Amino acid sequence: MLYLNVFTIQNNKRKFKTNKPIYNTMAQEKQFENKIKSFLKNEGVWFVKFWGGNFTRAGVPDLLCCINGQFVAIEVKAENGNLNELQKYTIEEIQKSGGLAFELKPSDFENFKEVIYNIKNK
Repeated sequence: MLYLNVFTIQNNKRKFKTNKPIYNTMAQEKQFENKIKSFLKNEGVWFVKFWGGNFTRAGVPDLLCCINGQFVAIEVKAENGNLNELQKYTIEEIQKSGGLAFELKPSDFENFKEVIYNIKNK
């Protein structure tokens, strides 16, 4: 299992705060992503899961959707996850181009559903 070492620097020495398995954050994101995909499918929304890899563009959001003619890009994060700089940049560029793009965490799921309902009912 992979581990993420979280530490602070005190008096020029590393002090480990915790040793969290990376798997937990990845598993949480995957479970939440499945919940989002299930919701989108039930709402009849077209979407595709973007798989990042060596031969694809980095920073593209996880889910790309078309809802009532509106381009929507969703970067899925676990509650404790954060966007990296490239993800932030990509979201900004999509927004500048007239698309809707955002980070989605589990605590925002109910608001997300309302956004989707509003776009569908335009």
